[in-house]
Amino acid sequence: EARRVEAATAAAAAAEAVEAILSGVSEACCVKWEPLPDTPTMYADPDTIYGELEPQPGLRLVPPVRLLRSEWVVARAAQLRAVPADRRRALTLPRRQELEVLEPSAYFSAEEVKALPRGPRNAGFPMAVLAVSHSWESEEHPDPHGRTLLMLADAITTAQAIQVSKGPYTWQTLPSRVAVFFDFCSLFQPPRAKEEPPIGEGPTMALRAALTRMQVWYAHQLTTCFFVTDGNTETANDGSHTPYHERGWPTFEYHVSAIGKAITSSGWPQLVDVGLGVDTLFERGVPLTPAALEHLLESKRFTDGTDHGLVLSLYKKTVSSRAAPHGLARPFAQERRGVAALRVGAVHDHRRVAPHLLELRVGP
Repeated sequence: EARRVEAATAAAAAAEAVEAILSGVSEACCVKWEPLPDTPTMYADPDTIYGELEPQPGLRLVPPVRLLRSEWVVARAAQLRAVPADRRRALTLPRRQELEVLEPSAYFSAEEVKALPRGPRNAGFPMAVLAVSHSWESEEHPDPHGRTLLMLADAITTAQAIQVSKGPYTWQTLPSRVAVFFDFCSLFQPPRAKEEPPIGEGPTMALRAALTRMQVWYAHQLTTCFFVTDGNTETANDGSHTPYHERGWPTFEYHVSAIGKAITSSGWPQLVDVGLGVDTLFERGVPLTPAALEHLLESKRFTDGTDHGLVLSLYKKTVSSRAAPHGLARPFAQERRGVAALRVGAVHDHRRVAPHLLELRVGP
């Protein structure tokens, strides 16, 4: 009973925090905009993803999110690699509002994403949707030198070419075509300089709507997550940017992805640490409680300090949804490799593990 009360309290707090953003969207709309409903099964339902890609009447018929073609990402990286370093800035990733105009073919349509082949049944029919988690090197541009783009493209092509193996298990390769969520290109970006004009009412509302559901791309059971970490941070941190694991949004994305992804010996790996290598099987830590994540975020850097509250509210919201019946227990019941699949990693205190997870029987 105490845990049910705790979950209800957390859900109410998360809803209140997100409501502040939703109210801003509604006030800007001449047509009443209603956010897509949260349900216990939303993190296993492909329609949750598809709904983010659809034009929405209350948002001026603007889809909150657009997904890049993986082949375009790889081609863009090849172009970047072919020019001298001093000319690369022109080929770094553009913002969504620019890319939609300059190269609309860089994006999948919602219908094209729906038509992409799914993974095998034994893996839960995963979608060919790849969510990229990365740090921003500057407030104006996440990847001004193209380093993240090159790492991402190399990771995609490698994952499409090699099979990951561990012990008696061998996983499939990543599909030859995947739809890529990369925040700078997938979401409208607000003006970064005072002289920049506003992005317009429709894009502004779409951005706000997308931010209220950012957790979906990482916590959804059917998406694949690539974490563009710094690998060996002792050598990777050259002082040019804050390393991945010291940033707020990446820390949230990294941990929220652990809440419900199933680990099976079928399909392709759905959690990949690009910094450590695509051929290295990801060792997932046990999900943190909201209180533990809040403590962890205190030491992390946010480009926008106001994002701290949003990130924490989205995490609480996800934990509450996944803990509901048919929400969290089912994907963890699909574990195939026993308790070794849930290595604690950065979590050393069992009191920081979500309490309902301690009761789950993990294994064949």
